[in-house]
Amino acid sequence: MQGPNDPAHGFYVSATSLEDRSRERADPLRYVDATQVPYIVLPPEFITGRGTALGDLAAVIRARDRIRSEAIFADVGPRRKLGEGSVALADALGITSDPRSGGIGDGVIYLIFPGSGDGRPCSTEEIGAVANGLFEEFGGMGQVDSVPAGRVNLATVLLGPSASRAGRLQEIEMKCDEQQAAGYAF
Repeated sequence: MQGPNDPAHGFYVSATSLEDRSRERADPLRYVDATQVPYIVLPPEFITGRGTALGDLAAVIRARDRIRSEAIFADVGPRRKLGEGSVALADALGITSDPRSGGIGDGVIYLIFPGSGDGRPCSTEEIGAVANGLFEEFGGMGQVDSVPAGRVNLATVLLGPSASRAGRLQEIEMKCDEQQAAGYAF
């Protein structure tokens, strides 16, 4: 429970998988604040089988409107479930962010940059600057537009280039509980 000097006195601490280990477990500042920091949630398969790690950066795009926000991979969700993000990310993308009635059914692209983080939370400003630079280095919206038309499903995951990957489009099969999610590695 948060105390009188914490951000939300009387409320429980909301933990994320990405944390600042220099702070006490009961300190809300140990965890990433979903209302302030745009972050994505990925299933554990992305840590074990895709080369991504907590703290890696991403560009998240609402395909219909081409609205983009930079984000950080800050939480691990249920197996085989894609498409979850923080309240701040939903707000940045123009998506209703109410946890009970918000969200959208499809059309969100996650472009993740494996190896881009250091396993620790960082400021919104740092997320924006670094992820934006990586997005532009990647080729920007022109490269995102190379995803075949009609393949943007519930959540489309693009893995940006890392030191061990060639710069070519390669489809990744990822079956989710409710729908097929398209995935590509560059």
